[in-house]
Amino acid sequence: MVAADDVARGRVRRPQLRAAAAQLMAVALGDLAAGDGVPVFATVPDFGEWHRHGQESFVAVRRGAWQMPERVSDYRFLDTFAEMAAVRVVVAADEVLRERVDCVVGVEFALTHRQLGWTLVQHILEPMVAAVRGYRFDQDAFDGAYSRLEEGLLATRARLVEAVPLNAFTPTAGIEAVTLPDGLVLQAMSDQQMSAAIGYLAVPITFAGNSVTVSRFHQWALTRCTSYPVCSSVDVPAHPTAPVFPSLVEPASHLVTALRLVCGGSVTATRAIRCQADGDFPQGLGPTASLSALPAFDEERPTILGREQVETVREVYGLLTHPAVRENRGLQTALRRLVLAGPTGYRPTGSST
Repeated sequence: MVAADDVARGRVRRPQLRAAAAQLMAVALGDLAAGDGVPVFATVPDFGEWHRHGQESFVAVRRGAWQMPERVSDYRFLDTFAEMAAVRVVVAADEVLRERVDCVVGVEFALTHRQLGWTLVQHILEPMVAAVRGYRFDQDAFDGAYSRLEEGLLATRARLVEAVPLNAFTPTAGIEAVTLPDGLVLQAMSDQQMSAAIGYLAVPITFAGNSVTVSRFHQWALTRCTSYPVCSSVDVPAHPTAPVFPSLVEPASHLVTALRLVCGGSVTATRAIRCQADGDFPQGLGPTASLSALPAFDEERPTILGREQVETVREVYGLLTHPAVRENRGLQTALRRLVLAGPTGYRPTGSST
């Protein structure tokens, strides 16, 4: 049952859906227990994503994955139970939910079909089985899975992160991120972003069977997060418009110049990738990339950003983006030559050589 104070505090925004889904899960789990006994878990290949297995190691497998019985993997599985009808009634009566399932959903420039039954399997049934390690209804496991599903179905915006990985770069200990103007952040890539960077060859990799190694010098990126309205086939604009992508090519170029001038080394910016923000409910927005040329760098000369150099990098980056500097062709030519020559690092006026 849903406590009244939970509803009042907004913890459960659709109590009727929660109640109907709980009944459905209890029956489905009971059926699985009667027909299959106990669930089977295994390590399975996962060629759609690279999973971190250490600081520099990533594997194309999922560990402890529930081996769904064949009948569960059929998107019509939950429709074999009478309780599914009650879930559909609740969804059909809700003006938001009925436009978020059994139709195409996403953002105006990227929509995919979201089927109700399979969504419930993926986001409630499977997480419950994984959490309990058995076919039994557990209230806490259900509450956690349902809350995430409800929040995702009712979300009004989807966040996408554009990232331009840097090759031959790493900061020293203690630097977690470097903020720059216009919402830009230089930071370590998340595991999801690393997976996309590996898949699109935006970082150098060394293969070893079903695993790859990515040096710590290739795990940071210039990033920017942007949100877009969630829509479906019902409210998608008549003329969908895609945002400019990639949009960080020029800022990444300025950052590389600033890093080389201040810190030295051979850091380069590679191809841009775009992923949904980590932790957000999936809106059908898979990773994408701009398959641009990959610049060369020197493995023996990585760029190391020290804590004492962060403010100088910000200052130089700001100067490089100033219109007067960008429009000075002679200065731009000199900067390109200086960067290509491999400077040993910026020295403030008056410093000893």
